[in-house]
Amino acid sequence: MITSRDGAIEYVNRRFCEMTGYTRDETLGKSPRILRSGAQEPRVYRELWETILAGREWRGELLNRKKSGERYWESMLIAPVVENGSLRHFIAVKQDISEKMRSEELLRDSKSQLLHAQKMEAVGRLAGGVAHDFNNLLSVILGYAELAEDSLAEAHPVRRNVQEIRKAGQRAASLTRQLLAFSRKQPQEVRILDLNQTVNETRKMLTRLIGEDIELEVRAEASPATILADPGQLEQVLMNLAVNARDAMPSGGRVAIRTANEEIPEERAAAIGLARAGASVVLTVADTGQGIPEEIQSKVFEPFFTTKETGKGTGLGLSTVYGIVRQSGGGITLESVEGKGTTFRLFFPMVEAAVSSQSALESMAQLPGGNETILLVEDDGALRAMTSELLRSRGYRVIVAADFREAVSQSERHGDGIDLLLTDLVLPGGNGQELAEKLKEARPGQNVLLVSGYSSDAAAVEAALRSGLAFLQKPYSPVALLTKVREILGPVN
Repeated sequence: MITSRDGAIEYVNRRFCEMTGYTRDETLGKSPRILRSGAQEPRVYRELWETILAGREWRGELLNRKKSGERYWESMLIAPVVENGSLRHFIAVKQDISEKMRSEELLRDSKSQLLHAQKMEAVGRLAGGVAHDFNNLLSVILGYAELAEDSLAEAHPVRRNVQEIRKAGQRAASLTRQLLAFSRKQPQEVRILDLNQTVNETRKMLTRLIGEDIELEVRAEASPATILADPGQLEQVLMNLAVNARDAMPSGGRVAIRTANEEIPEERAAAIGLARAGASVVLTVADTGQGIPEEIQSKVFEPFFTTKETGKGTGLGLSTVYGIVRQSGGGITLESVEGKGTTFRLFFPMVEAAVSSQSALESMAQLPGGNETILLVEDDGALRAMTSELLRSRGYRVIVAADFREAVSQSERHGDGIDLLLTDLVLPGGNGQELAEKLKEARPGQNVLLVSGYSSDAAAVEAALRSGLAFLQKPYSPVALLTKVREILGPVN
């Protein structure tokens, strides 16, 4: 392209017309501004003109617009033409580099996603490790609090203080469960369930949660809607997303929850983190709220990241959602425009099987003890002491061990006298499942109860559950532990 000193187009070649969609007649006499897309800052054009008017060449890349409105990238060299010492014309040599720019953008996105995934994995490991230590401490706190409360009369002035300690411990336990969900180390009670049914059953609770000034619209359209997930965790996902939507609409608005079926191709499944491509059930939660600024959208799934005022939130809501969805083999995407609202889409692999019914909760009103012998294996000294005291207070005979080797030694010493092996899953020198298998070699009928608050390999928990071993999640309360022990040992003789 050749222009006059003032910028009027004097000549364009055939390739220019092919590239831009303009004919020669449509461009001659016009300004190159007809190609501007509006994407460039005014500073770029100012620098360009300052350079060429000073008689120097300008090289650069611009995002321009074709006659059709389609944007395209071009690399260009603009050189001044000087005649008899006067600047007369400018010659621009251009090349369409749109494909190159798209490839570079894809590469940048891939690197960004990889770095983000690595960061999330590292934070997940940290969260899981912290939760492990907290769960041991909380089991001790909850255990001694319940033991103290049980020993105090109803009217005792200290009883209320102890109850508050127990309640605080339970709230802390809830936080660690959220950390474990984020780090994908939370053992799940997975079952095949109907996502439509879960959404409909949660509807009344969500209505109360978001308040009267926000309209809740539910459209369960997926058919079938069977997925493999933990129903309790799925309810937590819906509640967390609903709370976030509510907080984004202080003056009211609308939350729309929808289920749908979608066939996800390989490349998209990989991009959103879906465990496998193919038939999927999609859960969409959309609001008409304030939206999330683009610059922080990549951070919203990080634990403890929050834009809320101090004391208004833990920053674990969306990180918990992220962890639960990923742990269930699903993927999640976020779309948000400031002032227009936010849409989360959760993708779950569809399964073709009958929905299992939820087992009825067993009554915990009566907590009988017993006289059986229990081998307690726990490396945390405080938790070992509390659990031992609790079991002995209910009449059980307790043999303690702090690691794998000591547990094997105690087992060999007491032989068939051990009625139940109660062991942490992660032990110095081995793990609880290996210990259970070793004891079962000598005594095939050995009763086993595994406990854990965290495993560096969540698959170990799932393998233990598949092998039929009983499992109890830390932090456990005395009520939960005593109930589980009696459930395994059977009725008191």
